[in-house]
Amino acid sequence: MAAARRSRRPGESRRAARRADRRAGPRPTAPRPADADAARHDRVDQLDTIRDAADLVTQLLGTSAGDLVAHWYPADLPALLDDDPELVDALLHWWADRDDPNLVDQAHQALTDRHATAWTRQAQPLLDAAHHHGDHPRLRAAAATLAVGRLLDGHVIDQLGQPPVRTWSQIQQAALQDYQARRDDQAAAVLARLGWLARRHTSPTQLGDDHDHEHLLACDTCAIAYPRPDPTGPDWYAGEHCPHCHAGTPMPYERRGQVPALDDRLAAIRARLTAGGKATLPPPRPPAG
Repeated sequence: MAAARRSRRPGESRRAARRADRRAGPRPTAPRPADADAARHDRVDQLDTIRDAADLVTQLLGTSAGDLVAHWYPADLPALLDDDPELVDALLHWWADRDDPNLVDQAHQALTDRHATAWTRQAQPLLDAAHHHGDHPRLRAAAATLAVGRLLDGHVIDQLGQPPVRTWSQIQQAALQDYQARRDDQAAAVLARLGWLARRHTSPTQLGDDHDHEHLLACDTCAIAYPRPDPTGPDWYAGEHCPHCHAGTPMPYERRGQVPALDDRLAAIRARLTAGGKATLPPPRPPAG
């Protein structure tokens, strides 16, 4: 396609104008809409590939970087091109040459800064929810995640804004309501079968505690105790999650006291906020040689 000619200046001959056009060369043309759309689609695809490789991002750029990428939703990636082009450029340049230390530093810094911002935006609503709605298992699970500097899925923050149907204490009471009567009956039956001398040296409370250790589990995140689904089977099954907070893993009941209290986790979140939301996480590892 011939280059567009410039307009002659006043007093300029046609020959002089043609010479000026030849010296200037062809004028750059604006990219066609189809080309711009294709380039944009390609960048979104690259971001989606990086999102799928969040574990590799964690390995190369650090935990905060991988955590942020893992929480991107595919539907949000096109908007990221417009909302944060600086981050997109840093990330895509690094992805194209992951051995360049300058690109590693730029991508690490960009992702870590955005992670700190995203974490801060989640931490304050959680603290507000704890203040207004009180203790419940979902709050404990969310606090456990934020307390170690990691991000929550967006829908979790939305849920925390709604008052819970029941408090932590009410859920704990309901989880053991039928069990407690069975435990007391079992402990009484064991005590009745003992001889007179053995009964004198046996505490009903100890019998109840022994029964608890044998028949109960506790969540390692929300600390709710509940009966083992299968008293004769393993303590828990691979991939199983707490039926109350839906995030924690069952643990032996006797270790329940090791679960951090909600107040301790909220204090850790406040301390991170005071420090500017920077998570104390491992630095990025150097690329594999």
